[in-house]
Amino acid sequence: MNVSIISHCAMDTVHIGDSVYEQAGGDACYSGLMSKEFRANVTIQTRFGDDFPKRYLEGINIRDDLAVSTLPTTRFRIVIDGLNRTLYLQNQCEEIQAYRESQDGLIVSPIYHEVTPAIIKKQDGYILYNPQGLLRTAGSDGTISITDNTLDMAGVDALKVNPAEIRTITGEDDSIYGMKRLQKMGARIVICTNGKEIMMLEKTMLYTIELPNKEIFDTTGLGAILCGAFLHTILKERDALWALCFAGGSIQAALDTKAIGLSKIPKKGAIQSNASYFYNLVKYKQV
Repeated sequence: MNVSIISHCAMDTVHIGDSVYEQAGGDACYSGLMSKEFRANVTIQTRFGDDFPKRYLEGINIRDDLAVSTLPTTRFRIVIDGLNRTLYLQNQCEEIQAYRESQDGLIVSPIYHEVTPAIIKKQDGYILYNPQGLLRTAGSDGTISITDNTLDMAGVDALKVNPAEIRTITGEDDSIYGMKRLQKMGARIVICTNGKEIMMLEKTMLYTIELPNKEIFDTTGLGAILCGAFLHTILKERDALWALCFAGGSIQAALDTKAIGLSKIPKKGAIQSNASYFYNLVKYKQV
């Protein structure tokens, strides 16, 4: 299975309580390593500088002539308080020079304006779109906020968003109405993550799973881990509900590691066990 990810690698300084951790990150790494755990042939289209530790990308295909930049890697400071986190942009690397790749599936997940929305129309395969980085704006002190941006969803097979992003794109305060609006805008499947709740709208059926009430530690990269697990499963099984359960299972398995940064990429076996657990507990209704 050939999987591609278009996203920046990043360097993150993560603050959790009184502890500070500096680590490699970015959705390119989290989704790429999650896909690699499922034994996919992974290609990353990205940009990073000499300050990024390339050893984390071992076994992943990258084109050095397009990936390595003379500018420093995109860098964030991230302050985590339970399920809440505040992001500060400290550096922005240059845009990704995206190209058309022969692939079964693709994750497009900008972290801060490294691609344009038009990139979707130039790619092949099953497209999972996480538009978070196109909605972000950095203030004068680097604080990240979300600003209104109506995006084109045509050609998107699955869309990953949260309630704030739904509100920003559609103007809808109700997440379920917003998810239906996103479908009308072109997204075939809409996945909404809201703390420990994950919803998925496929056609007119809304599925919901809830993560167990366990201690939350490092939440960095969980959305990208979810995307990697969902894409693998939907490509292999062609079953959106099973893919949702694997997506939730990947987040729970990552949290269960109690690890920091890329060390919390979960093992396939743990994800499968969690997916079976969620499959028996999923709630669903027609909307």
